[in-house]
Amino acid sequence: MAESKLIDLPNEIFLEIFEYFDVSHVFYSLYGLIVRLDTLVKQCHPYHLNLDTAEKFNCVPEYLQPERIRSLTISSSDQMLLFNKLFSMVKVVENCQALIVHDIQPLDFIDLVPQLSNFKNLSSLSVIRKMPISYKHIYSILFRMIICNQIPALKYLKLIVPNRILFIPGPELIIPSNNLEHLVLNYCTIKDVFDLLHYMCNLNSLNIHSLHEGSICHLARKATIIDLKIKTKSDVTFKYLTVLLIEMPQLKTFSLKAFGEDFADGHKWKRLIESHFPFLTKFRFIIGINIVNLDAINQILSTFQTDFWSKTKKWFVKYDYRNVGDRDRGRRRGGDEGEGRRVFTRIYTIP
Repeated sequence: MAESKLIDLPNEIFLEIFEYFDVSHVFYSLYGLIVRLDTLVKQCHPYHLNLDTAEKFNCVPEYLQPERIRSLTISSSDQMLLFNKLFSMVKVVENCQALIVHDIQPLDFIDLVPQLSNFKNLSSLSVIRKMPISYKHIYSILFRMIICNQIPALKYLKLIVPNRILFIPGPELIIPSNNLEHLVLNYCTIKDVFDLLHYMCNLNSLNIHSLHEGSICHLARKATIIDLKIKTKSDVTFKYLTVLLIEMPQLKTFSLKAFGEDFADGHKWKRLIESHFPFLTKFRFIIGINIVNLDAINQILSTFQTDFWSKTKKWFVKYDYRNVGDRDRGRRRGGDEGEGRRVFTRIYTIP
């Protein structure tokens, strides 16, 4: 049997493979090898362009056609300069569907935000910053643009920034239609979440990396969230979280990371779920607590071992623990006897 080679693949397969790679890598790896590959690489469509790779492969950008860019990643202000040097923003915004912006300089980011309204096909926006921005209201401006449908195709927004996501709606802001469906936030309060949910009527997925306590209220219309992930800070109690959760009666999947015995009560969770969440099918949690001995944790664990948990929902809960001050700091799995010393315990669902 004849030995098959990569070059024997049909053109259609090559073009489909190219769609999974950064276009700079495609050009750098294949352009200039043979005429057939040169032709195929130039036909590569759409482009996924990471300016970090384009910056390294400085021979590549001259071949790129900005109107073919569908996904763009900018990781520094130097790359912003490179981008503006190489491409016309007017051509890029025509078809770009995904934009990822890392730690560009604050002024560059502030200048970029108003330009997002020109990205008529932008469906995904990710902003990831390690450095804070002194002009915190820029995030409020961004949310206003989204709420007022100035980025009409946007469905996914990720904001991982060190600042609190401060949103100030203002009395003049009505409730318009917007298409945002997925929201990922790093730092916000319960009050901030309520403010955002009030104006994002189509949101069905919410992921909060660091939820803090804040004033609570109620929504005029229940939220449409079906997928929720939350990591709470120590100032958030079960009561505060419950006020937020009951505004989301359509929940189907819920993931929680929390700390405190307040959350470690299977009976309270059972009552809450039976009363407010008829569609909840997946509940995953990790709850950390400090206790004096393992007799207490066995009592807590028993509240998660009723028929509701094991038979009705088929949600199974275990725990790990370690004695505080143990030299080996190793974890022991549920079932071992404690020594009466203060231990740190982690209760979690499996798998």
